[in-house]
Amino acid sequence: MTRDASAAAAASEHPVHPMYPMTAAQMGAALGGLSEQAVLERERAGTLFSVRRPGRATTREYPAFQAWSGVVGVALTRVLQTLAPLSATDRYGFFAASNDLLGGLTPIEALTGTCTWDRLPDAEAQLLLAAATHERLHAVLGAAQALVALRAV
Repeated sequence: MTRDASAAAAASEHPVHPMYPMTAAQMGAALGGLSEQAVLERERAGTLFSVRRPGRATTREYPAFQAWSGVVGVALTRVLQTLAPLSATDRYGFFAASNDLLGGLTPIEALTGTCTWDRLPDAEAQLLLAAATHERLHAVLGAAQALVALRAV
């Protein structure tokens, strides 16, 4: 798939930026019509996470990718369980940043099997993008474990 075709496919499947901040109500709607309370309960259970921006300490923002297919559900829960020792800011950074352990992909790209940036991935990244869902999740969990170990030092 060409870079333009790959970017177009990712944009049509996920019309917003993966880190787009959503309110609890917006996240609930994206998850199929959940109430704000249900979103907060999922966060307390560790199956979603939110961040609070400086100066907006009472407002929770949920990155949009958490409602994306390939991420939502078991995959997100397992990654968040691995990242549990870290702050919400560190979790946000983990998902947002490209990772050498994932061939330069972001964990979101690895989990969904699609590039979210307009770029042509290298051979290592293409292999990961083409891998089976469970293999991509295993790679992301390894990268998450490495970050937790690094922060523990």
